[in-house]
Amino acid sequence: MPDWLVSWLLAPLAILASTRSDYYLPSLCAALALGGFVILRRGGRLASLFPRAVYGHPSARLDLAIWLLNTLVFGRVIALAVGTATGTLLGPSLERLAGHGWLGDAWATRILYTLAVFCAADGAISLCHFLQHRLPLLWEFHKVHHSAQVLVPITGDRQHPIDLVLSGILCGWSVGAVDAVFAWATGGSVAPLAVGGRNAVDLLCLTFLLHLRHTHIWVSWGPRLGRWVMSPAHHQIHHSADPRHHGRNFGKFLAVWDRLLGTLHVPARQPEPLAFGLGDGEDEAFETLWGCYVLPFRRALALATAPRPVTAS
Repeated sequence: MPDWLVSWLLAPLAILASTRSDYYLPSLCAALALGGFVILRRGGRLASLFPRAVYGHPSARLDLAIWLLNTLVFGRVIALAVGTATGTLLGPSLERLAGHGWLGDAWATRILYTLAVFCAADGAISLCHFLQHRLPLLWEFHKVHHSAQVLVPITGDRQHPIDLVLSGILCGWSVGAVDAVFAWATGGSVAPLAVGGRNAVDLLCLTFLLHLRHTHIWVSWGPRLGRWVMSPAHHQIHHSADPRHHGRNFGKFLAVWDRLLGTLHVPARQPEPLAFGLGDGEDEAFETLWGCYVLPFRRALALATAPRPVTAS
């Protein structure tokens, strides 16, 4: 069997060993431990970590199929599109800016750079998420993610490739702008605090925030910390089918962006009963791979070509 085919087939398993992956195995184990601790503290049983009603749901099985397709089939195309869009714009700029070096490569500079890159990425992804809900054309693609009727960790990748390309480009541009500033200030000598090539702060948030937010396990930081940092419960509210929760909690890790947008809903410490999905029977349109991958293009095209009402002059 050719090496490239073996590598391609093993890609879903290889991501468990990479810190750059959102499914880095140690982070999954830490999230599992945190989820188990929360359940036991509330008097539950560890068996409720993986309820059959959730993980055996057709929506969860569809999540797995989308994750595999995005990883094995569309992953290279998405990476190429994002890399081309960011590299073409930022590459020459970074080369021209590097070389001043007045800031140096001290530990304080590395910490500042690490935090700046993390905030730039988080802010860009949060802004993209806000636009995906507010712009009708983008919402047609983002509906795929919100059509999930149950939440499991891989629901985070229940996304249309257009969503992934858009968020990747905005994130790349934002981080690239920070890179440009620090390249100019340090002569290109500074490197972020990283673990296996991944921003250390981002890896910390991955471990304690990202995995559990697409689950049924309610973890809230409370009213004080919840105004600054997104908890898993913040995002579960974002997925709620209840109209009073619509348009809330767009942030990925930091809550400050929602505070600026006026969209923050801080969850209570005690679990709230929630139902997930688009509501109004619209979830049925996204219960197949055809519906998730093709229907958004058809709807977006119909929306873009629809005749606009003529206004009187």
